[in-house]
Amino acid sequence: MMRVLVCHGGRQHSHHLAMALASRGMLAKYVTGLPTQRHPGGWLGRFLFPKKAEAYAIPIDPALVKHVYLEPVARRVTRGLGPKWSRAAGSFADRLFDRWVCGLVGKLRPDVVVAYETGALCIFRTAKELGVKTVLDAASIHHRWQDRFLPAVESEAAHRRTNLRKDAEIELADEILVVSKFACQSYVDCGVSSERVHAMPLGVDTNRFRPDDRGVRAHQDGNQHLRFVYVGNESQLKGVEVLYQAVALLRAAGEKFTATMIGGSSRSPDENRCGGIVRKPWMSHDLLSSELAGHDVLILPSFFDSFGMVVAEAMACGLPAIVTENVGAKEMITDRENGLVIPAGQADALVDAMRWFIAHRHELPTMSLAARKSAEQYDWTNYRQRVTEFLASIR
Repeated sequence: MMRVLVCHGGRQHSHHLAMALASRGMLAKYVTGLPTQRHPGGWLGRFLFPKKAEAYAIPIDPALVKHVYLEPVARRVTRGLGPKWSRAAGSFADRLFDRWVCGLVGKLRPDVVVAYETGALCIFRTAKELGVKTVLDAASIHHRWQDRFLPAVESEAAHRRTNLRKDAEIELADEILVVSKFACQSYVDCGVSSERVHAMPLGVDTNRFRPDDRGVRAHQDGNQHLRFVYVGNESQLKGVEVLYQAVALLRAAGEKFTATMIGGSSRSPDENRCGGIVRKPWMSHDLLSSELAGHDVLILPSFFDSFGMVVAEAMACGLPAIVTENVGAKEMITDRENGLVIPAGQADALVDAMRWFIAHRHELPTMSLAARKSAEQYDWTNYRQRVTEFLASIR
């Protein structure tokens, strides 16, 4: 039986891979920076996660897990110091994690090691020396494609060092997993062989995120305004300025609808700038599921998003979605059946898409069913099956 070592200084989606491998007897060890049990072991775990551990708990044998709490320590130390310090501390924690885990590769001698960006260099070098296959699981798009849209938080010199490290990890990886066809293309566009890059779309918990019938009858009768919702940070990268412009233009044209932002920023909003969008704070997945099910259409106008988990979550709740062509989850959407795909950065295109939904709100019940059906193809069970079958095929 193939044995796989999974190592991530934080978590991202690595725990789904670890659980899938464990269920098939393929997991050599899962090394992570977040707790996997309701009650973290050791004084450091109890100090760092006094209340949140239950949210992190996963059904996996504790004997298969090693906790290395470098990333959460870095976050705790730099809390309130700003993004530059936070990024620097995170990078330092990734490098320390990388150096610590590379020793474990020699002890365990797995068949395959899966590691993640900026925390894989030493691990992969050691694995290569031992003849262990290396898999880079990349959560985002290729860094050079990313740099077109996302300004560096750290200094230019630090950003250059980070990118050189990423390039070295890509070079050492036998295989590269990405979370969408869009992300896959970004690697190919930057010169990585398409034979080494494999799209493994992420999943959604379709039992937690479910639709309800709030508003469906009202829309069928034509007596309720359409309810748009955006979930995410209030950042240029996520296209919120485009959203503000589109909402303002539609309001000026006399269109009747509501718009809600979940997440955003803790600072006081400028009502003139955001066009009267209703603001709600970040919330747990259970609350988010209920909140999404009380809306009609999701909007994610990102300049780039390697996947966009909220799209899968919203569609599982029965919401068709408006996303840009730079959102990986666009592959879930069939135009005018369960959503619309528009160009990134164009307020007029978003206005047209929102206006189309307003004009076709009588089709929402049908589109809602189509959205849910699409999301069911992206259940985490499907992701786990795809990724374990792929890893088992590596020779």
